[in-house]
Amino acid sequence: VQRAPEMIIVGIYNTNRDRDMIPVKIPERDSGGAEHFLSFIEKELVPTIDSEYRSSGYKLLYGASNAGVFGLYASFKSPNLFDVVISPSPMIGWCPDMIREIASKSFKQKWSTKLFMIYGKTDYPQVTEHVPWFTAFLKENAPEGLKWDSHLIETEGHVPFQSLYNGLRWVFNRTT
Repeated sequence: VQRAPEMIIVGIYNTNRDRDMIPVKIPERDSGGAEHFLSFIEKELVPTIDSEYRSSGYKLLYGASNAGVFGLYASFKSPNLFDVVISPSPMIGWCPDMIREIASKSFKQKWSTKLFMIYGKTDYPQVTEHVPWFTAFLKENAPEGLKWDSHLIETEGHVPFQSLYNGLRWVFNRTT
């Protein structure tokens, strides 16, 4: 039984992960360039893929760890850019106030996105200390069009091995 549709997979080679994935400046890291990276994806990469390949227009972003927090950032800064964001072990702890603030602002827009977070019990503190409050925040505040779920895997650590499989299964087994 086929569960996921045919898809084009695009991997983006990254030369400075902290710079491109973390949306705020952190003194001990070369970070804070997520806005520029998101602009590249939105204004250059997606239009190129859509014009040069037989794409359906359905866009899924998978990003783990620092790329997981980038996925959250991207989904809230540009709520209709991606249809799905799968975010294993999102390092929310790098910028919890910013994530809460941009999420709150974005909830005033119309949503039609799916967000799936997954992390392990022995994950980094930037994940285990922040995904639970963010999950509670989503329960209280998420707009009607945002379909989301968060999974804790008791036997896993950072970026659970099954995160992509579980995320795709969650997305494509749902009818909404």
